[in-house]
Amino acid sequence: MKEASVRKLVSLGASVILAWVFILYGWRKVSSDTAESQAQFMEWGYEPEFALQVGIAEMLGGLLLLFPPTTSLGALLLTVLMGGAIYTHVSTGIGSPVFPAVLLVCVLVLCVLRWPESFVRRIVRRSQAS
Repeated sequence: MKEASVRKLVSLGASVILAWVFILYGWRKVSSDTAESQAQFMEWGYEPEFALQVGIAEMLGGLLLLFPPTTSLGALLLTVLMGGAIYTHVSTGIGSPVFPAVLLVCVLVLCVLRWPESFVRRIVRRSQAS
């Protein structure tokens, strides 16, 4: 197998797994577990509605990871969210920041793997050519 084929196969598998994780966790925040999620966000010092907003953003980020041209946008959104999650866990001492940190690293690795197919890269190339 060529290196590009291996990269594409690995990035496809990683994007499906990461998308599934973010869509699942986002869905839990906006669906039947809403009261539990809102209580957890209140414990961290946030407004309960913030759980819904974070859930929607996680699902959107997960969906953006599935498509190579939009992976960088999804990675940007999820990097902000995971950075906020890490900050929240560290600053409040409630929960562990390890899982959000692992997800953050995985999202950034996926973004690097998918960079050649990113529409952001195409925009950057066009602006440099001009």
